[in-house]
Formats: sequence, C-alpha cells, structure tokens
Amino acid sequence: MKYIFVVDTEQYAGNFEREMAAAMTGLVTEYCPASAERLASKYLEEKGIVDPFNNPIYVLTACAGDHNDHNPDSYVSVWPTPGWFNDGLGGHFRTEQETEALEHYKQECLKEAKKQPIGISKDSWIEKSKESLHKHYAYLSVAVFFMSQPTPEIMKDMFFRAKKYAKENDITVTNCRLIKEEVVHTEINIEV
Repeated sequence: MKYIFVVDTEQYAGNFEREMAAAMTGLVTEYCPASAERLASKYLEEKGIVDPFNNPIYVLTACAGDHNDHNPDSYVSVWPTPGWFNDGLGGHFRTEQETEALEHYKQECLKEAKKQPIGISKDSWIEKSKESLHKHYAYLSVAVFFMSQPTPEIMKDMFFRAKKYAKENDITVTNCRLIKEEVVHTEINIEV
C-alpha cells in the first residue's frame, strides 16, 4: 500500500515536478537538477535539519515505481489531473473546452504539415487535421509517494510550500489531494 500526495496545477508538471517536490519535502533524487538541490537545501535550513537523513519526510517516502517512467526509484512523479485533458499535441484543456481543443489540434496538424516536404508525411498531417478529438491524460499534477499516510501537519506544510514555490515560478496551484493506492492479489485455483 502507498499513499500519494498530489498537488494539482494548471501547467504541465513535467517541467517542474522535481523542483516543486524538493521545495515541499527537502528531498532530491539522483537525476534532480541543481535548482532542486538548492530548494531542498533551503527546506532543510528552514526546518533546522542538518543531516538530510534525519528529515522526517525521508523515512516516509516510497518509490514511485511504474508511475515514473524516467526514474522508478524516485519518490516523485507527474500525475493526471482531474477535469483536464491533453489533445495529443501539447494542448491542455479543461473538460468543457472540447471545441477549443479540437481547433488547437487542427491548427497544430496544419502547422506541422506546412513544415513537411510534399509527400506522404505532409498528406498524413493534413488527414490528421480532419480527425475527431482524441483525449489523453493531462499531467498537470505533482505526486509525492509515501509508504504510510503522512500526518495532516506534514500535508499542510507540503501544500503551503508547493503554493509558495508555485507563486515564485508563475505556476497556478488549484488543489491538493491524498490518494491511497492498494494492490489486490487474488489467487486463482488452477488444475494442472
């Protein structure tokens, strides 16, 4: 069982999830940029923590595993955001913005077609511009993974720090939530 603390935003979280998580937790992963390391150091300093391994959050975090395709050993990942979708060509839209999303998709296909030399590729992009809208997950949220449920105080502090980081970086934070991930194993009787 894992608990996943999620901060929802209105921007693609893949551009900042490691930095926001470092600001929220004081933790960094193997592939964190220097900016995340500075944010983690600032967190530890503000909390008066000298040894990062004595950070109370450190002992609670869990690996993201399959939720993070870049680094499964990380404690952070991007996460799908409810009420939003991606049009498949980089456009993020609220659920009720299907008309705008379809127009964006068509325009992006036609832009791509203009870049192509005459031939199959160009024709393919023109044909795609005539397709109906395909909705994909919009990863506008940052997820931090825990082995056990974080206390209300920890979650409140993490959300405060996420909003502070967001404000300093022109990111709109809309919500936070806690997800309990349970894995069910069912044994099936077989005859061999």
